[in-house]
Amino acid sequence: MATKSIYKKEFGLIESDVIELVGVDFSNGLKTEVLTYGGIIKSLFVPSNDGKRKNVVLSLPDLEAYKKDEFFIGCLIGRFANRIENGKFEIDGHEYQLNQNHGAHHLHGGYKGFGKVLWNIKSIEERDDSVEIILQYLSKDGEEGYPGNVEILVSYIMKKDEIKIVYKAKTDHKTYFNPTQHSYFNLEGNSNLPIDKHMLRIDSSQILEVDDQLIPTGSMKSIKGTAFDFSKKRAIGSQPYDTCYKLDGKAELSNGKTGIKMIVETTTPGIQLYTADYLSKGLLPRSAVCLETQFFPDSPNQSLFPLTLLNPKDEYRSETVYQFVRGA
Repeated sequence: MATKSIYKKEFGLIESDVIELVGVDFSNGLKTEVLTYGGIIKSLFVPSNDGKRKNVVLSLPDLEAYKKDEFFIGCLIGRFANRIENGKFEIDGHEYQLNQNHGAHHLHGGYKGFGKVLWNIKSIEERDDSVEIILQYLSKDGEEGYPGNVEILVSYIMKKDEIKIVYKAKTDHKTYFNPTQHSYFNLEGNSNLPIDKHMLRIDSSQILEVDDQLIPTGSMKSIKGTAFDFSKKRAIGSQPYDTCYKLDGKAELSNGKTGIKMIVETTTPGIQLYTADYLSKGLLPRSAVCLETQFFPDSPNQSLFPLTLLNPKDEYRSETVYQFVRGA
């Protein structure tokens, strides 16, 4: 049985609302801190080859920095991850106009999305080998332009060597739903160093074909032998990536210096590889990499993509596991 401790403290105030930080610390294992603001993973410390734990996610210093953040650092994303063309979709013949927060398009849920709202702690459940933090949020009808009141539960289930994220949602009106988690990973634990030498493998033979604004065309592209092919482990290199892969298995990210390997498994059909090339305002471009598990971007407008429509009689559920092992 892993020895662990749980702690909670105030991280700041937004008007009269207290933003809480909840920490879960496994001795000789992971130490994770989660904020009720945006469901943000504030820090994630992982044991490395030198016997010390490294914070392997980008972190901001205080609540004010997270409020001003434009890059979705560490937060939950929703209602819909990635892009929706022109911020529009139809349901039963009715057109809905979402907030256009990315040029003409809708990105990561809009101006606030799930990353700049207050989540409630529904419960913290301690078990022999794990701790589960369950966050709750009600996304109201019309929020960012989406129809329906959607009740969302997100569980962070921490073990000594992994974090499992479970997303659940119910709606009272047909709506589209596709959440993710937007942590930026640097397994060297140093955000002043680029991730070009990180090793990456993605079980995938296809990516989504996109136009010059990264909107899917509806087709898939074979990547065998191209710069997008990570079917065999290799260094990320210096090429920029903001690419959705059709996932056939798992993804693995590793760093030889720290010996940390992260294995990503998910029930969703896609994973967005983003090498953080657009970071600025004190954050260095390419100082981390995102592996965002999700359904495909713009799927409300793409009839051949897996369906993301949530009906009132159904419950949305997806899972993603980030497992950390030694010997990268």
